[in-house]
Amino acid sequence: MRLLVLALEFAASTFSGNGVYCQSQVRALRGLGHDVMVVSGGPEGCEPEPEHEHASLLLQIPLPSWGTLDSSCSHREFAAGVAASAILSAILSFYPDAVLGVDWHALRPYQAMKAAWEATHAAALRDAPGCRAPPLVYMNYRLHGRTDPACQALEVEALGASALSLLLCRADRRAALDMLGTSDGLRPGPDLRVLLPPLRSDLAGIGAPAAAALAPRRTFLTCAVRVAPEKAPDRFVELVEELAHRGALGNLTPLICGSGWGGAWGTSLAARLLAAAPQAVVHTRFLGPAGLAEIFAATLLNVHPCEQDAYGMTIVEAASQGAPSLVQGGGQVGATDLLDPEAGEVFVADLAQGIPGLAAEVERLVADPQALQRVGAKAREKARSWGEVDNAHQLATWVEAVVRVQAAAQERESSS
Repeated sequence: MRLLVLALEFAASTFSGNGVYCQSQVRALRGLGHDVMVVSGGPEGCEPEPEHEHASLLLQIPLPSWGTLDSSCSHREFAAGVAASAILSAILSFYPDAVLGVDWHALRPYQAMKAAWEATHAAALRDAPGCRAPPLVYMNYRLHGRTDPACQALEVEALGASALSLLLCRADRRAALDMLGTSDGLRPGPDLRVLLPPLRSDLAGIGAPAAAALAPRRTFLTCAVRVAPEKAPDRFVELVEELAHRGALGNLTPLICGSGWGGAWGTSLAARLLAAAPQAVVHTRFLGPAGLAEIFAATLLNVHPCEQDAYGMTIVEAASQGAPSLVQGGGQVGATDLLDPEAGEVFVADLAQGIPGLAAEVERLVADPQALQRVGAKAREKARSWGEVDNAHQLATWVEAVVRVQAAAQERESSS
């Protein structure tokens, strides 16, 4: 298949899991033999990579604002860039079979592409009404409307406009059905399915250490999230402050990493962390697979501090190196759709219980090294059981079915 990917964040100055996951999927789809064209955004002044190692063709639109994916991002400029004649001409020449649109930012660009397609093929459409624009497969990496209401209307519109929508976890699928008003099952709605993100190949290719063998070296109490309110990095800092107040850090070394720790809020939080635990380690840059693997191989416990997350890819990445995680329970973190708490593959707790209760839970866990090793070993096995090829094969199978359905409908329309 020829697949067009519309993604505001891809390979240029990657700052979140969106860019990492999109690169992972494009890489794997190409590995399966599909041609993939990517139209993405990038910060102004960042040179595009027309021959990116993963995409068949990459076109990059410079954006004035970078580093966010909520309603404050440059989504209008991204849509305008896709609507530019040079970009549309390249897309039409590529002649995609389907469009994979990542998150709500892709809706207006898809509509611009569809309008250009219909204008270009107007004569063909009159003679053969079945000559439709390629269908949209909506890749909903995160329901931004949960925390940013300004995004919700576009998310609902995108879910309704797609031939197929893919979400990262069961909780997001339920939330999307609620947004559409079809959760009661009494009214028909669009096709919404769950596609779990994989362990990306660049991390899967790094050997996993044995949890027991590395036990003496596992000293990090890690938090690997970007600095954003919905990720609750301040909860982790408050946790460390409470543990330090209790004299409960012992040999633990708190470690924070992810994008945004060098910004204003991140710097303030990091200063508080270092004041509470001078031995703490602060990484202010976005780490690659080797850096992450090194950290997680020395992590005793990874704490994912937010109460809700579409997935939480760093939880699975930590697991790949035998590091167990403590996350919000109740299915509110998508990674628990893969790592099963009941099977002993991840620790869960109510993170909203308050910092004293959370600190007591962490104290209990770090005092039981056998439980940490047992859960870390099970997590490592499960994380490595679902890889990029598995994810891409499922995605391609579903997209091919969508393309076949549209082709059959076009044939019926053309012959009528």
